[in-house]
Amino acid sequence: MHEMLSQLMTYLRGVLRFRWSALLTAWAIALASWALVYYLPDKYEADARVHVDTHSVLKPLLEGMVVETNTQERVRLMARTLLSRPNLEKVARATDLDLQVNGRKGMEDLIDGLRERIEIDATSEFNLYDITYRDSDPKRAERVVQTLLDLFVEESLGDTRQDSANAQKFLTHKLKEYERRLEEAEQRLMDFKRKHTGEMPDERGDYYERLQGKQAQLEEARLQLETAQKRRDVLEEQLAGEKPTYGVMERTAQSPAGTGQPSELQQRVSQLQQELDQLRLQYTDKHPDVRNLQATIENLKEQQEGQQSQQVAAVDQGGDSGGFEANLAANEYYQNLRTALAEAKAEVASLRARKERFEEQVETLKEKVDTIPQVEAKLAQLNRTYRVNKENYEKLLARLQSAQISEEAGRSSDDVKFQVVDPPQTPVEPVAPNRALLVSGGLFGSVGAGMVLGVLMAQIRPVFDSRRSLFEATGLPVLGTVSRVSTRATAARKRTEGLLYLLGMVLLLLAYGVAMAIAFWGTGPVETWLNAWGISL
Repeated sequence: MHEMLSQLMTYLRGVLRFRWSALLTAWAIALASWALVYYLPDKYEADARVHVDTHSVLKPLLEGMVVETNTQERVRLMARTLLSRPNLEKVARATDLDLQVNGRKGMEDLIDGLRERIEIDATSEFNLYDITYRDSDPKRAERVVQTLLDLFVEESLGDTRQDSANAQKFLTHKLKEYERRLEEAEQRLMDFKRKHTGEMPDERGDYYERLQGKQAQLEEARLQLETAQKRRDVLEEQLAGEKPTYGVMERTAQSPAGTGQPSELQQRVSQLQQELDQLRLQYTDKHPDVRNLQATIENLKEQQEGQQSQQVAAVDQGGDSGGFEANLAANEYYQNLRTALAEAKAEVASLRARKERFEEQVETLKEKVDTIPQVEAKLAQLNRTYRVNKENYEKLLARLQSAQISEEAGRSSDDVKFQVVDPPQTPVEPVAPNRALLVSGGLFGSVGAGMVLGVLMAQIRPVFDSRRSLFEATGLPVLGTVSRVSTRATAARKRTEGLLYLLGMVLLLLAYGVAMAIAFWGTGPVETWLNAWGISL
């Protein structure tokens, strides 16, 4: 610490040795810096503040029906891109700044200068945006800020409308494309179904499921046929052991006991004939049900004819109807067996036809073992293509309608509302440069430069100003020092020199005060004050 103080005192003594050089240097630098500060152009600042309201009453009402857009984030992005080159070129042309430059290089410098001097501050919490610009011309500064404000509002609204229009244009184009694809898929599907009629999968399943189903039905028909055949055989054996009763007249073949009422066999034939007539209204004679019913009716008619033949034979043998009726009542079991046998034969014929039909269907399916799976695979592919195109078409249609509703909602109520809180105005007072600060900096800088010059000159022309410095330089012990005794003339000269130096310092401070006054109030009040003292600038 002692060494630092000693070194500092050495520097101060060096400055005092060359105090006049330091003072002159301070004067020169101070005057030069103050003159430079005085001639610096004034900078005027124009600013504007705008509030962006992104809340809309229709948004909660149309939630889920319209396209959700982050309007607030879009406005922020627009604020960040406001200083892009195209926008700055618009500002330059709108404010006639481009008339002051020549060539591409000049335009580049102008754009860079605008980008440096324009400031955009956003307060996201309150959606406030501040636009600030500085220029030497106050009116030009106000025009630049106004142009930026107009661009900010127009670009934000126009960008939203343009995006909506582009989205609708794209959706309309894609919708027509998928509509064409859907129609083509529908046409291909119809042509394919028309071409492969009878080979399409239905509610019964695909090819293998249908084949298994038909095979199961065939097996069931075979079992039913075997059961019916066994029942028929049993009835034939039972009928062979019974004797019929004869002796009725021909009229009794039509009505039992001469009552004039139709027999049970006739009633069944009549009933089956009505059912056959109903089936013929719906199907052709080749239909399996029609054929089965015809076979049953034929069997019953054969049985009826047999009964009539027996009755005629009984009459020819001289029997009377009364005896036949008594015997018929006694052997009615025989007649029931014949009726059951006829029904069993009809059922066997029906089941045999049903079995044959299933066999034909199974054979037909087996013959198409290579064709039908390919048809089903192709049909599945066509259905899948159709379904995908239909889903995409419906999605695009829903989104197009949503975009149209969004656009209509945007036209009916503003999604974004701009409120200019502080409009730009022509500034009156400059905001830069801060001449008072620069003048003070010039004073301290000049004084510091003078002191540095004194220290440097002391280092260039060193002297021994203390016993310690002499001892450190020679290494010899210093026995004593002799003080310098000044004469009266020398002392008077030193006093005069000191007064002059003090006067120089005072004048420097006075000049600093004048420079500060000019910095605060301009040259007008200072000139008036100096003229009052008889000093003219």
